[in-house]
This record gives sequence, C-alpha cells and structure tokens, in this order.
Amino acid sequence: MGMDEIITEMWNRVRVSEDGNYVRSSDVCNVINRIRVEECRSIFNAAQWLAYKPVKELISSIGGECVIKSGTGRASATWINKFLAIEMLMSGGGAKAKMWVYNNSDMLSKIK
Repeated sequence: MGMDEIITEMWNRVRVSEDGNYVRSSDVCNVINRIRVEECRSIFNAAQWLAYKPVKELISSIGGECVIKSGTGRASATWINKFLAIEMLMSGGGAKAKMWVYNNSDMLSKIK
C-alpha cells in the first residue's frame, strides 16, 4: 500500500465532532506521525506547533477561541477547527501530506 492510500485510510478514521465543525487533534497527529515514521523523521509535537507565531496568527484569523476546544479530565479530547486540522496535516506531514491534500481537496471539503 502506498503512502497516499495509507493517508486516505487514516484520514477516514479521523473523528469529527457531533456538530461537524471540529476534528480530534490526536487523530490528525496519528496521520502526521505515520508519514513522519515512514520518512524517518521525529514525532510531531502538536503543542509546539500550536505555539508558533504563524499558527497563533492563523488561529486568530480563523476565530480565536472557537478554533480549539479542550475538555477537562484525564480522558478528555482536544478538538480543532477543520481548517486548522488541514493546516496541521500539511505542516507536520511535509510534502507528501501537501500533495495528498491537493489531490483530495474534494473529499476534505465534504467533512461532516
């Protein structure tokens, strides 16, 4: 199975919030890290990525606090805006992820 098929299969398992506006960030990180492992790169750190100034600016332009939803407690999940999730995938996954997003933009627009 090629990397495009692996990314597609994993992306189809990304959990979407009940309202359809958010995806689970840990699922996106799993996709990114699968790509990075194949390329012998270090594991993606979402917390560091979210702390970068350009990402903070992107979050502000999308809508600030409405972009990330974090639960409380040990088993809580962090949910991120779909646009931010795609940006995270492209940034963390590198060229293979960017090409996958470009080739699958019709599928991504239908996330519900």
